[in-house]
Amino acid sequence: CSFGEDMLPGALIYDAAVATADAPKPAVVVVPAWGGYTEYELERQNYFALKGYVTMSANIYGLPLEYVVPTREERGGYVGTYRAENDDTKAELFADKIMAAVTAVKALDFVDSSKVGVIGFCFGGTGVYNMYRTGKDIQAGVSMHGSMVTTRDMSAVNSLNAPGKLLMVSGGEDSGEEGADLTTHLADLSKYDVAWELQRFSQVLHGFSEWGGNS
Repeated sequence: CSFGEDMLPGALIYDAAVATADAPKPAVVVVPAWGGYTEYELERQNYFALKGYVTMSANIYGLPLEYVVPTREERGGYVGTYRAENDDTKAELFADKIMAAVTAVKALDFVDSSKVGVIGFCFGGTGVYNMYRTGKDIQAGVSMHGSMVTTRDMSAVNSLNAPGKLLMVSGGEDSGEEGADLTTHLADLSKYDVAWELQRFSQVLHGFSEWGGNS
């Protein structure tokens, strides 16, 4: 998909016998974790495709699709471009990068453009949350153990331009999403006439959806 003058490579996976121009299907955009597009995201896309969805990966870093960021230090450098505490400019850029993939998949004639959702994992989950709070036009968003508490400007979230329902899923023992910070964040969300849901699992740490994660 395109983002300004840049082309962002992405993976498009679907069953061509199921999703056709005569029978367009809903779509899911998958936002990778901080390592980039890996076998994990590929398997998630395959799962949705088997369920009849058209799936596309969002490319946040602009790297070749097959490149996995190898070290924590490098990953942290990329993440810092799109996420910092109380930095809404970075949050907006992150959301815009995801929206480029949403726009691209909506343009496909075998996609029902009225039924497009986004799911993200860890860093990608933060991006989905940012799409919600910056008022991007999506029908549904799922944030899997994405950071929910580092930014709180909810001014773009209102009954006029808020996207569809947001589902936030996290571990009850995730140190980045607990205590007073989480309580304050949920109170902020509750000020607005919008649809959101939080699921937290007891005795579960961060990253629980990953293979061999803290489940």
